[in-house]
Parts: sequence; C-alpha cells; structure tokens
Amino acid sequence: MGGSVGPLVAADEYFTHRIVETFASVSQTDHSWTEKVCLMAAARDGSLQIGFGFGKYVNRNVVDGYAGVARGTEQWTVRTSRELAADPDSVDVGPIRYEILEPLRLIRVVLELNDVQPVAFDLVLQCTVPCVTEEREDRRNLTRYRRTVDRIRYHQAGVVAGPGVETEATR
Repeated sequence: MGGSVGPLVAADEYFTHRIVETFASVSQTDHSWTEKVCLMAAARDGSLQIGFGFGKYVNRNVVDGYAGVARGTEQWTVRTSRELAADPDSVDVGPIRYEILEPLRLIRVVLELNDVQPVAFDLVLQCTVPCVTEEREDRRNLTRYRRTVDRIRYHQAGVVAGPGVETEATR
C-alpha cells in the first residue's frame, strides 16, 4: 500500500476540506508556506498602539508570534515560538493567544502577563465593515520557471473593546 496521510486534527471533523488531505497538511512542500495574521490597534488620540502577529509554518513545524504595546516613546514587545507538532490545533504560543469568536466578525487577541515584558492585554476586535481581499500576488523568478510568491491577503477594519492594557506604570 503506498502513500501517506497527515495526522488528523480537530478541523478534519468539519466539511471544509479543499484538498484531498488532512488539515494538518498543505498542498505544497515549499518551506516558506505560511498562514499569518497581523493586527494593529490604536487609541483614537494616538496615545497607545498595540501590535500583534501570529504565524503557522506547517512545512517547518513552527508556530511563532509577537505582541507589543507602544505608549509615547516607550515600547514593550514579546516574541515567542514553539514546535507546531506539540499542539497543532491551538492558535497560541507562550503568553500570546488568538481566538476566533465569530468568523470574519469578532476576534480576540491576548498577551497574558509574562516574565519577559511588564505588559499584558486582552482585547476583542469587532468588524465594522466587510473584509476586503487584495488581488492575488503571483510572482516568478527571472527565468519564470519557479514561482517565488503566491499570496492572497485580506484586510478587516473594526473597533476594539476590552478591559484594556496593563503595563508596569498602570499597576
């Protein structure tokens, strides 16, 4: 008997497959294949900014993330990574967590209190307008035989609610 199948994960229980494979696998072997989320939130008066990102590199067996807060001339950033295979279903790494509360409408981003930086937040982002997708970015190298970029992004605008941000200065 030939062939192999990726490991089963929770998403395999749903009727959302698009390739003949488990959700633990992607359709190509390129090591740079990644799913990412990047988020930026700011106070209306510009006094505070939050940055958040999460990446899942299936073909590298890596999950990484960053979360940071900037206030005036101060900035705190937490970066972390882990092995994907240790927990392939979770969208968290260390004190950084990303939760989908309602697809394409409500997400939650969390930076828990940690030993790295004296900052934490727990915010819910609510979409105020529908998501917008960019045109597909499809690039090839100079000889045009190798695809170097095949990417689709979408953008979502909204407002933030939550208990706020805690820093060493606000404790």
